[in-house]
Amino acid sequence: MRAVGMDGGQMLWMITAEAAAYGLWGIFLGCGIGILLNRFIYEQMVTLRWGTPWYFPALPLLIIVLVIALSLLYRPQICPRAYPQCLHTIWNATG
Repeated sequence: MRAVGMDGGQMLWMITAEAAAYGLWGIFLGCGIGILLNRFIYEQMVTLRWGTPWYFPALPLLIIVLVIALSLLYRPQICPRAYPQCLHTIWNATG
């Protein structure tokens, strides 16, 4: 990325934005597909045999979203001094 004039701060921003994008897409696709599969499998295995209706798993979904969102927000603040070292390693490996 040095070839296009990117400095360390811009590299850090790019990595953070990429992690956030992966996290958000993971939440939307993973939870969306997971809920559909959960409903289908639950209805096939439980509702048809015992008549217990499926319910929307609001609390587990909320916990999943909060854990992912907190991990995205908290990670850059865990050890900010380690990021320049990490970027330096990445920077030298690409150059």
